[in-house]
Amino acid sequence: MSSASAATAPAPAAAPATGSITTSIPCTVGGVASTCQLTVTSFKVVNGAIDAVGTVTGGGVTVPFHLGNILCAVANLLNNTGSTTTGLRQIVNLLNQILARL
Repeated sequence: MSSASAATAPAPAAAPATGSITTSIPCTVGGVASTCQLTVTSFKVVNGAIDAVGTVTGGGVTVPFHLGNILCAVANLLNNTGSTTTGLRQIVNLLNQILARL
């Protein structure tokens, strides 16, 4: 195999960068008030709303979650943007970039 052939071979795909945000939240485990860990691992657009995706961990159990419409409901971020879908995707891309750098 010549060096020219080796130079044009496609490079293996890099693993996507990952990150997360974790915070303590009040919860109930086995009927007892406790503190759980909420970890947001990514954001996505689902049915026209931004969802936070991650897990809640407490009492030795981890449960996945999706929190829908988190940003629009809180701050009306998309008022007068023209295209709700485009605006949501742009926000999701930025949020995922932030998580990837954590």
